[in-house]
Amino acid sequence: ALTSAPAGTADATAPDLARGERIFREACSTCHGGSGEGGHGGPALSGARNLASITRIVQQGGIQMPSLSSSLTARDIQDVSAYVREKLVR
Repeated sequence: ALTSAPAGTADATAPDLARGERIFREACSTCHGGSGEGGHGGPALSGARNLASITRIVQQGGIQMPSLSSSLTARDIQDVSAYVREKLVR
């Protein structure tokens, strides 16, 4: 018989959107706004549809955005990028 995995053993590669939201609020919302609406020094994120591009910009920075790879872990970047793609894109 198959048993379900014990609690806390979620797929290590699956992004944690709730964690991504917390990271977004702490690291991104100051410039991009709480809902990704922009206008606080950073652009609106509503058109950010490509997960690889979002991840690259978080890692490397953008025109006025600093790289966050020194302040966020790879898992942080994965989670926040997935949150932007899944929850903020309209």
